[in-house]
Amino acid sequence: MDFRLKNILIISPTPWDVSSPARQHYARELAKMSNKVFYLNPPTKIDSVIEMSENLWIVDYKPLMSLFGLFPAPSDAKLLDKINRLIGKKLDVVWSFDSSRFTDLSVLGTEPVKIYSLEEWHQDFEKDRLIAQSADLVLGLSQPLLDRIGSVKSWKYLFDHALGSVFADAIHRVKQIKENTQFATGRIRCGYLGNLQNKYLDTAVFETIIRNNPIVEFHIIGPFVKESNLAAGNKTWEDPFVEFLMSMPNVRLYGSLMTVRTAEILQTMDMFLVCYDSKNYGDITANPQKVVEYFSAGNVVVSNHLKSFDKHKDLILMAAENKDLPQIFKDTVTNLEMHNRAELFRKRLDFALSHTYEKQLNKIAGILSNMGK
Repeated sequence: MDFRLKNILIISPTPWDVSSPARQHYARELAKMSNKVFYLNPPTKIDSVIEMSENLWIVDYKPLMSLFGLFPAPSDAKLLDKINRLIGKKLDVVWSFDSSRFTDLSVLGTEPVKIYSLEEWHQDFEKDRLIAQSADLVLGLSQPLLDRIGSVKSWKYLFDHALGSVFADAIHRVKQIKENTQFATGRIRCGYLGNLQNKYLDTAVFETIIRNNPIVEFHIIGPFVKESNLAAGNKTWEDPFVEFLMSMPNVRLYGSLMTVRTAEILQTMDMFLVCYDSKNYGDITANPQKVVEYFSAGNVVVSNHLKSFDKHKDLILMAAENKDLPQIFKDTVTNLEMHNRAELFRKRLDFALSHTYEKQLNKIAGILSNMGK
């Protein structure tokens, strides 16, 4: 299948916003490829189709209601028919990222091509299974995600995160970025991306790594405050781990940054860290987005065990058990030049560049062609 000159509906679980999740990047990329892309927000109070940019429209719709509550709520088929009328074009592709709406994509008939992206871990996988059963192709971000939906008639395909264009662009500006960065003499710079309030973090191991490596500067990008219960809108760290980080002289907390700035900072790092609780949350954290972004800087990644990277052990140093992670990190610091040698640096960079949104779309097109679509 060729992603050109197609009418494509993307079903999103959240409204279009500045956070720019992967589905928005895919929408923009598809629009650049001369497709007409319609990005469907969750239900709202109005029916509208607003042009966002060339070949890209944001679609809002009012849900259909049952008459005075006397009859069942309208079916997926009726709602999708309403959306089709709003768009006013015959759809060639429907790509759903939403696990709660349109659980039966088969109501669309044999056309258009139906894709379901399985990206998040839910307690109740029944709706995911139903959507997967009615799709033509299911793209799962990790094998545990695909395994949980069980056997379905659709094609299931393990499909990695994509690399954002700002990270790819930063690769070509490394010299300029480093020239504009002040480095502390004799310090190794370790980068970490992610929300420090994430319940899947292994904070005890993270803290041990920081304490045991005073010559390493830890540059941590991501939110570290949470909403306070004391008053609406107040924010506080209220977290022993965050308080520890703030007290350490070799830690720098950036908070949330614009993605372009994040990409630039990654290019100045000597190494990177992933530190989730793999014993209790290994399936949920099997394939973090941050890894492909780390790879875009080329330098070594030290991590807890990540199931999706078992086949890439030459690119990422993983601990079989988290208790071993502090020693692996320390050994990596000692032998940093070896782990960042040109051969491995290039492999990580090539991995990242093979996962741009354009190339991921080309892979999906190839899968659909193999399916006869």
